[in-house]
Amino acid sequence: MDSQTPQEMSNSLGQTKDEALLIAVMGSTGSGKSSFINAASGSQLNVGHGLKSCTSSIARSDVFTLAGRDIVLIDTPGFDDTTVSDIDVLKHMSGFLSITYEHGYKLSGIIYLHRISDNKVGGISRRNLTMFRKLCGEEALRNVAFITTMWDSFVDQEPAVVRERELANRNEFFRPMLQQGARMYRHTNSVDSAREIISNLIRNMSDPVPLQVQRELVERGVSISGTAAGMELLVQREALLKKHDADLQDAERDMRRVQKMRTTVLHQENEEVCRELREKIAKLRTECEQLEAEFVAKRKELWRKVDEARAALNSAREEHADTEKKLRELRDNLQRRVNDEGNAGRWVREGGMALLRLVDIVISIYSFVH
Repeated sequence: MDSQTPQEMSNSLGQTKDEALLIAVMGSTGSGKSSFINAASGSQLNVGHGLKSCTSSIARSDVFTLAGRDIVLIDTPGFDDTTVSDIDVLKHMSGFLSITYEHGYKLSGIIYLHRISDNKVGGISRRNLTMFRKLCGEEALRNVAFITTMWDSFVDQEPAVVRERELANRNEFFRPMLQQGARMYRHTNSVDSAREIISNLIRNMSDPVPLQVQRELVERGVSISGTAAGMELLVQREALLKKHDADLQDAERDMRRVQKMRTTVLHQENEEVCRELREKIAKLRTECEQLEAEFVAKRKELWRKVDEARAALNSAREEHADTEKKLRELRDNLQRRVNDEGNAGRWVREGGMALLRLVDIVISIYSFVH
């Protein structure tokens, strides 16, 4: 069934049998309230996943029968609701409880769910538990059942058993309320488990009694802010406001300190960057000067070698020309002598001609090589 306003809820309860037992289911967001109600009653209330709430106002289950009694379970939002403020949650709860009480309906029992999977009972869970006590008062605790859920999330249940023992034995948790007549059960996330818990609650409950907040609002006529729950919420709001204010001052102080440190660090970083750049520039300049000096020296050496090569080439050319001149003069002289010896013997003439041919060959080879 969908969430309803307090007046709509009262009207819908008027359509149930007068002898039906009304049992409220309370607890932190994500503790499994809607899942527990669906398992026990066969209803189809919206179920949240993780810590996001799907119950932002009051919802009721379908009427179901258990142990010969007609029962209606009331789903309520937690005071750590993710979509509604704690003040609005208190208004919804107070409105529902006061209107139903004015119309003659009393809660036969209250079931409070707590995740056994929580590593520790933190501020949110304690705040929910404190608000629960302020809403109920001492007299109604004998009709309260504390249910631990999420047992199936443990492979080794020993840590969960230790936490369960801590919840039951420590004064800041369930112990004072257990001493006032409340009972404690485990829910193993099954239909049989949910229905067995409700059966035990019905079997052990006494006559319905008004909750403290119902007496305050209806019988005494105080405003919501004047109820014990309202005053507790105000105290929590003021404490939270002081904490936020202190956190803000710490954050602002840290921000100023960081800004100052950042300015100093940035200045130092800039100085360091400038120093590194200056060193790199000086190094590059030195390297450029060295390269330029080496280039000038190599260029001078190259020109020196070019000059030497030119001088050697010129010298070789002069020497070649002189040698070739001498060879040609030798040939000319030889030619004249051969011609002058025209009357000589045949063998002398033929030897001279051979010698001339040999000189021509030498001149040709020399000219080719040089």
